[in-house]
Amino acid sequence: MKFTTPIFSITLTLIGTMIVAAQPESPKANHREGAVRWPGKQPDGSVLLPNMWSLQPAGVQIPVADFPVNIAIHPDGKFAAILHAGHSAHEIHILDIATARVVHEQKIDETFYGLEFSTNGRRLYASGSSTETVRCFHFDKANGSLGTQELIPLQDPKERGIPAGLALSSDSTSLY
Repeated sequence: MKFTTPIFSITLTLIGTMIVAAQPESPKANHREGAVRWPGKQPDGSVLLPNMWSLQPAGVQIPVADFPVNIAIHPDGKFAAILHAGHSAHEIHILDIATARVVHEQKIDETFYGLEFSTNGRRLYASGSSTETVRCFHFDKANGSLGTQELIPLQDPKERGIPAGLALSSDSTSLY
C-alpha cells in the first residue's frame, strides 16, 4: 500500500515518538512534596496518564474534543477532518493543517470510527453508528466547512450493526 500524503508519515512518526517518550514518573521529580497531581496536561506540556506515566508529545498540539477516534486527510492535503465519539457531544472538527487551527465544528447525533473523504474532496462520509446510516456532508474546499448532510441508510436499525471503518473506491462509486 502506498501513501503519498506527507501527513501520514508525520503522524506515524509522532505516534512513535509519543510511545517512546512514555515513561513512569520519577519519585524525585520536581514536585512539591505531598502535592496531589491529577492526570491530564501538566505545566511543562507533558500529559500525566492515570497510571502515573508521563507522555511528552512531539510537535504542535492542537486541542480538540474529548475522544478523537479517526482522522481523514483531504485529498488536497489542506484540511484534516477529525471525528469525535466520546463522552461529550459527537462531532467532526475540520482542521486547517497549515495554520493548525480548527476552522469548522459540526455536531452530529451519533457516530463511530468511520470517516472518509471522496477522491475529489467534495464530500465527507462519517459513520452514523447505531442509526445504521452513513452521513454524507458536502465539503467546501475553499474554507473547510461542512454543508448539507445526507443520510445513506444501510439497514433497519433493529439489525443492530454499527458502520465503523469506511473506505471509498478509487473512482468514488462504492463505499465500503
